[in-house]
Amino acid sequence: MTTLKRGFFFLFLIGSVVSFAKTYHFRTLRLLDKDTFQKAIEKRIAKANRIVQSSKEESPQEAIEVLRDALKFALTRPNYDNLLDNNLNLIRLELKKHNAFEDTLSSVISEAIYILKKSKNTTKKASSLFLLTNFMSEFQVDIRKNKEIRSLFKKIQKAHIKIDHKTASLLRQNMYSLPPPSETAKAVLKKWLKRQKDR
Repeated sequence: MTTLKRGFFFLFLIGSVVSFAKTYHFRTLRLLDKDTFQKAIEKRIAKANRIVQSSKEESPQEAIEVLRDALKFALTRPNYDNLLDNNLNLIRLELKKHNAFEDTLSSVISEAIYILKKSKNTTKKASSLFLLTNFMSEFQVDIRKNKEIRSLFKKIQKAHIKIDHKTASLLRQNMYSLPPPSETAKAVLKKWLKRQKDR
C-alpha cells in the first residue's frame, strides 16, 4: 500500500471507527513486569511477521495493524521503570521495514487526541494521556531532524488538550500526576526553536 493510500486509511480509522478501536488501560498495563511486557511486544511482532510470510503483498495492511496495536500497547503503559525505550525501538524497526512508521505513529497520536477531546470515558482519557506523555518523552530528541515527529508535537500543541477534573482525580487515585500534553508539546517546541535561533 502506498503512503498516500495508507494515509487515507488511517484518516478513515480515526474519523469513523475510533469509537470501537481497541483501547488499552494504563491501570492494567502498569501491572505488567519486564518479562510479561516484553513477551507481549514480541508476540505481536511475531504475529505481524507470520502475516507477511503468508501474504502475497510485501507489506500487508493486516500486519501493519498488528504493529500499530503493539505501538499503542507499548506507549500506553506507564513508563515508571524505563522499559519503553528498547521495546519501542523494536516496533519502530518493524514498521520501518514496511515504510509505515511515521504514518502509524501519526494515527496513534491522532486517536489519542480524539479520545481526549471527545470521549466521556475517564479511563480511556487517562490512558491516552499516558500515550501522549510517553510519546513526547521518547521522541522529543527527534524533533530537530525529523519533520514528521515535529509536526506531531505541533498537532498536540494546537489541540489545546486540558485535563478535566474527573481524569485528574483518577490519576491522583492511582498516584499519578501528568501535565496537560499541549503544554508539554509547547515547551518542547519552544526549547527547539530557541536552539535553532542560537545556532
